[in-house]
Amino acid sequence: MKKYTLSISFNKHIISIFIELIMETFMKRLVMICIYKIIIIISFYSLGCKDEIVSPPEKSLYTKVLKGKVILENQSEHSNALIYLDSLNRGVCTDSSGSYSIQFSEEDAVYNGVFKVYYFVNEFEMDSAQYVLVNGKVRLDSLDVDSKGNLPTKELGQLLLIEGWTDNKNIELETR
Repeated sequence: MKKYTLSISFNKHIISIFIELIMETFMKRLVMICIYKIIIIISFYSLGCKDEIVSPPEKSLYTKVLKGKVILENQSEHSNALIYLDSLNRGVCTDSSGSYSIQFSEEDAVYNGVFKVYYFVNEFEMDSAQYVLVNGKVRLDSLDVDSKGNLPTKELGQLLLIEGWTDNKNIELETR
């Protein structure tokens, strides 16, 4: 059998080019890996971290409903007290418990300022309260309106009580 010897001789120049090529490829991969890691870190930070503490949603400053209650002195039935909104020429009546509710609509957006609500029933004292409208919405926690859109309960004093009775001969009236 015959032996063959393969002899490869590399030029120093070829070896240096080969090494540079390997190093360049290695460096490109290393740089790409670093860039990917930086992108991932920035993404996690921007998506998951915030500088501020998460707080509950802000409470509304306005409502479209104004509510309240009227109590009539010496009465068990508190219905039909007139609740009149001055300057808006609008009113409602109380139910049997004395409660009322006034709904404001988009048409009321033209109203801004301080307004009065009047409480009236024949033979009882008249009373009033104040509220603020901003673009047709009631401002909460202002003047007489609380944080839930309620005006204070009003007790109207009785001004006049007429009681009557008759017998066959005389008619007597008693006034208090």
